[in-house]
Amino acid sequence: MALNGYFMLEKRAVWYYSYKLKEGELNGKTVIIFIDERLKAEEEKDYLSRIKKVDDKSLETFFKNQYHLGTIAVITDLGELAERIYSLLKSRGDIERMFDTFKNVLNADRTYMSDDYQMEGWMFINFIFLIFYYKIDSILE
Repeated sequence: MALNGYFMLEKRAVWYYSYKLKEGELNGKTVIIFIDERLKAEEEKDYLSRIKKVDDKSLETFFKNQYHLGTIAVITDLGELAERIYSLLKSRGDIERMFDTFKNVLNADRTYMSDDYQMEGWMFINFIFLIFYYKIDSILE
């Protein structure tokens, strides 16, 4: 596959190519493959540090799979530009961090509420807390 182009993200190039699936295969959706060199370097470092502790035969597996490192495949029907799709994909990390804060800072992974009204109040208070938490966090950054 030939690359369709690139976009700049945090002062680095993210390359991509895309193709349309045939009708019948996921209803004609588009597959976009992103190639991120920084992600590739991080995945290589992580993989190599883990296999160093295990055995050297895993190095053969590394060489077989090294061309897949740093790639992210997305199936979409949004019809958006590749840069926008990548941005949406990366923003899910922010959502995961928010849920992590919700669970670990608030200890809000269990509600112990006995009816719908208490549950709605509990969710509202925790929602307000998250807004304040992230406003303060953005100020401190």
